[in-house]
Amino acid sequence: MPPESKTPDIYELVKKWAFDHFGIPGLLIIAVLAAAFWVYKNWDKVKNWPGITDLLAYRRRWKIPQADPHRYAILIAHLENDTNREHERLIIETLKEFEGVQTLRLDRTISLEGPVPEEMEKRGQEEAQHYLKKSGASVLIWGAVLSRGSSTVYKLYWTPAAGEAQSPKRYDAPQLEAQLRLPEVFWGDLAEILMLQVTVGAAKLENGRYLADRLPPFIARAKGLLKASRGRPGWDAHARGSANLILARAFYILGEQSGQKEHLEEALATFGEALTDFHEWCEDHQGEVVSLPMTTMVSATGILLGKLGRLKEAVAVYQKALREGLVPLDRAMILINLGSALQRLGESEEGKEGTEMLKEAVAAYREALKEFTREQEPFYWATGKHNLANALLTLGERDKEKQGTELLKEAVAACREALEVHTREQVPLYWAETQRILATVLMRLGEREEGKESTEILKEAVAACQEALKEYKRERVPLKWADTQLTLGAALLALGEQEKSLGVREKSLGEFMSGMKCLEEAVVAFLEALEEYNRERNPLDWARTQNNLGSAFASLGEVLARQGLLEEATTWLEKAVEAYKAALEVWEAAQATHYAAVAKRNLQRAEACLKKVRLLENLERLKRELLGK
Repeated sequence: MPPESKTPDIYELVKKWAFDHFGIPGLLIIAVLAAAFWVYKNWDKVKNWPGITDLLAYRRRWKIPQADPHRYAILIAHLENDTNREHERLIIETLKEFEGVQTLRLDRTISLEGPVPEEMEKRGQEEAQHYLKKSGASVLIWGAVLSRGSSTVYKLYWTPAAGEAQSPKRYDAPQLEAQLRLPEVFWGDLAEILMLQVTVGAAKLENGRYLADRLPPFIARAKGLLKASRGRPGWDAHARGSANLILARAFYILGEQSGQKEHLEEALATFGEALTDFHEWCEDHQGEVVSLPMTTMVSATGILLGKLGRLKEAVAVYQKALREGLVPLDRAMILINLGSALQRLGESEEGKEGTEMLKEAVAAYREALKEFTREQEPFYWATGKHNLANALLTLGERDKEKQGTELLKEAVAACREALEVHTREQVPLYWAETQRILATVLMRLGEREEGKESTEILKEAVAACQEALKEYKRERVPLKWADTQLTLGAALLALGEQEKSLGVREKSLGEFMSGMKCLEEAVVAFLEALEEYNRERNPLDWARTQNNLGSAFASLGEVLARQGLLEEATTWLEKAVEAYKAALEVWEAAQATHYAAVAKRNLQRAEACLKKVRLLENLERLKRELLGK
């Protein structure tokens, strides 16, 4: 009788098949699949194994939340010893009342457990910085809940995204009879650390660097914080005044670099709010020693008034401040700003009155430079030299005699000294502005020289403008770019006139053609500037460009007339007359008497030349008609 047949073992058959077809790797795959199936069938037991619970909790964690870049954000981690996370929820719910600040939950616990508490705290701060960097939040609150009997205390760590981390603080846990509200000291610490974030953010607003693309988020965060903090613990008048001062500076830089007047107006209004806050603080703390940034306030207010065209108000603000008892460096800062306001007023006035204001501006700069020495205050020393050069330029332009030329030479020296400190690497925008001023001074100096010496000086002026344009990009600082295009056009115009005349005198076709090329390039530069300048938004700069464009048109028209190309000459001269009239109209409306007088003289000369060319053109036409008959 045959032996009893056995039922085939399916598992053994699968193993044999896998080994026959795939060898050892096939057996490994079968083993893994079998283990997975077994875990699935016995999951109720497996999930309670040591380590599995922690692994599952790790897998279920939320992703690290992302902060709103336009608000300050507080990240709250799980607290150690916080059963059911009830204390964490209380903190989060209370913080949500602070509408100007975003509250985010971090599904992580930063542990303090370990044999060496100091090392664990250090490691915890490093871990907190990692989460802050990942989330973009401003501060991370983490720590533990400490309990003894019925008493509960929070031991919290405040880790800021910027600035030094603070030592842990202990706070009484919210009690039911206190309506589950966090103690006032907690809000004071929160105010302190948020103010730290504002201050550190402001410290990054370096002078002389392009910031307009980074400022809007910072401004939005600071505005939201100030709006929500009114009346809250920790946000007294001094704290709000300090925050308003920082916000106003951000508005000012944004307005200066973007060329948008509304930002400057917001800056002026915010400075006013800061001043009100500081006065309120003084009234509430009589007899206490209070450090108020009054020099900064006065300087900023005056600068903004000047930027908005209210120059006489700015001068009055500075003169009033100088009558107060100021320390030498503060007095020097006010003198620098007073000089700037007097200079702009003097530039717009014709005759003796304008000249006297310019002399007062020069005197103010010289007085300030007695305190701002290169050794002790190099940045402000270079700023003073830059401003002095600008005032000497305007004063030298008005004096056509030898003394005026000496003033221009002194201005060149002042620019070169400023550039030794205001380098492109350190303060690129200040460097570019000083290059532009240097170009203007060299241009005026070159116009007073003759022959080859004049040509070389004017070429230096063109080169200085081209240097400035390496930093003054239209997409970044449009009005500064336009200013430099205007200066470049003026330098090319002066160089073109000089080379053209030199070519005629020396009968050099090369010099003459080079001069004509410079005149054409000048026209292009002026037209570039007019793409950014607007008659309504910046009328005085628009008028200056129109005046210089008229001079380039007139010069080209005169050359063509001498060559007998009367029809082409008439076209250019008509454009010159049109440009001069436009400039004159704006300057007369602005009561800029000096510039209006310049435009009027240019217009009269262009109209006289056009009249002469038209007469010659009519004579030529008549001659052709007579010869034709």
